[in-house]
Amino acid sequence: MLSALKSELEKKIGFALDSFKNCRRLENLLQHKCLYISYSSLARMFSVGNKTTEPRLSTLNELSVFLGYQSYEHFNQFNDNSAEELEAYTRKALEMKSELFFGNRLKGLELFIAIRKKFGDLSDLLSQELALQLFNTHDLPKNELEHLVAKGITEVNFMDFFVYEDDPFGHYEWFIQHASGAQKQSQDFQNFKILFSKRKELLRGKAADEKSLPIQNINQSVHLYARILEIEVLQMAATQPKNLLEFYQERLDQTVRLLKNRHEYDKIIVLGRLFRAACHTGIDKKILLDTETKQFCLEVIDSNALELEFQAPIYAVLKNDPKLKLSLAFLHNNYWKNAQFESEMLIAKALGLKKVYETYQKGVLKKT
Repeated sequence: MLSALKSELEKKIGFALDSFKNCRRLENLLQHKCLYISYSSLARMFSVGNKTTEPRLSTLNELSVFLGYQSYEHFNQFNDNSAEELEAYTRKALEMKSELFFGNRLKGLELFIAIRKKFGDLSDLLSQELALQLFNTHDLPKNELEHLVAKGITEVNFMDFFVYEDDPFGHYEWFIQHASGAQKQSQDFQNFKILFSKRKELLRGKAADEKSLPIQNINQSVHLYARILEIEVLQMAATQPKNLLEFYQERLDQTVRLLKNRHEYDKIIVLGRLFRAACHTGIDKKILLDTETKQFCLEVIDSNALELEFQAPIYAVLKNDPKLKLSLAFLHNNYWKNAQFESEMLIAKALGLKKVYETYQKGVLKKT
C-alpha cells in the first residue's frame, strides 16, 4: 500500500515526490500541521536517491493523518475498498450517528449491527464512537447493552475496538460481565474480563485477592500481556510497597530486553501500560531508563501514532527529566479516544496541576 500512500500524497500536495527538493517541500508542509518527518526519511521511504529503507509505523501513521485518515491502518482499510462500497458504508455510518445523536439508541444499535455484518473491518473504528455514546452517561443503558449481547455482537474483533478504559460510571464493566456468557466469546475475552475488573479494583484501592493472573504469552496477545504486567505492578504496590521499586525496575529491564526485536506498535503498548502503572503507584520519578529506551520513547511522543492511552503515560514518565524537551502535540492530534480521561489525568499530574489531577482522579477511579 506504500505506492497508494505516495500517490495520494502527490495528489494532495500537487507535486511528485521524486527529488530531495520536493521531499523538503513536503517536510515543511508537514511541520505546519505539527507532523515531524525529515526530508531524508521521506527520501529513503520513497526511494529517492540510492538508499531505500522500510518506514516506521509512526511515520506511516503521520502521513496518513496528513491525508485526513486516523492511522495507516485506517488508510489501508479505506483504500482496500471501492468508491461505491465506501459511499455505501458512509451513508449507513452517518445514519447510525444521527440516530444516536438524537437519542434513538436502539435504532442506532440496529444500524450498527447491520453495518458490522456487512462491512466488517471497515467499521472497526465506528465501535469506539458507539462506546462513547453508551458508556459516558450517568444512567446504565441496560436495554441497549442487553440488545447487543442478545444479537451476539461481541465477537473478539469487535471487543478489541469496543474498550472503554475510563468507564466513569461502571457501565462498561457491567457490559463485559454480562457479555461473557455469549457463545462467541473466546478465552482471550474471558482473560480480558478478569484483567479489566482486577485493574479497576486495584486503582480504587481495593487489595486484590491472591488468585493467580491468567498466563499470557506476548505472541498470543500483546494487549493482554501488557495488562498483566500493569496489574502485577499494581498488586505489588498494594501488598508489598517496600519492594515495589526494585520489583518494577527488574520487570522494566526484562521487558525492554523482550521488546528489543518486537514491532514498534508492540513496544508502544507494553511500555505505555508499564509506565501507566509507574504513574499510578507514584514511582514514575524514580525509575531508570537506558538511553535506547529513552530515545524510543521520545520518538513515540513526537509521533502521531494515534495511541493517546499509551503516549500519555510515556510522556508523564519522561516529563520527570528536565533535560528533555517534550511536545504535547500528540494530545491534540489523536482520534482514538479510549482512556481519554485517564490520559489527561496523567498529563495533568506530569504538569504539576494538582487540583486538576485530583478532580480527574475522583472521576476515573470512582467507586461503583
